[in-house]
Amino acid sequence: MQKPATPMLTAAYLAAVTEAAKANRARLDACTSHVFTPILPGSRLRQRYVCANCAGEVDSASYRFYAQGREHEARK
Repeated sequence: MQKPATPMLTAAYLAAVTEAAKANRARLDACTSHVFTPILPGSRLRQRYVCANCAGEVDSASYRFYAQGREHEARK
């Protein structure tokens, strides 16, 4: 998805962003086992993670909640 050259948000751009978000969510929902790795290793500012299995992306807060849930499940 290409960002518009001007800062103006067009309806087409917003529709493309919405479709990309829906596709990302569908990939994440369909994945049976996430294996997240940082997209930009070493970067701590606004880090994003990508799943090696489904190519879905999450932000750092979603990643931390996912990892915390996995740790909680492992202790059961």
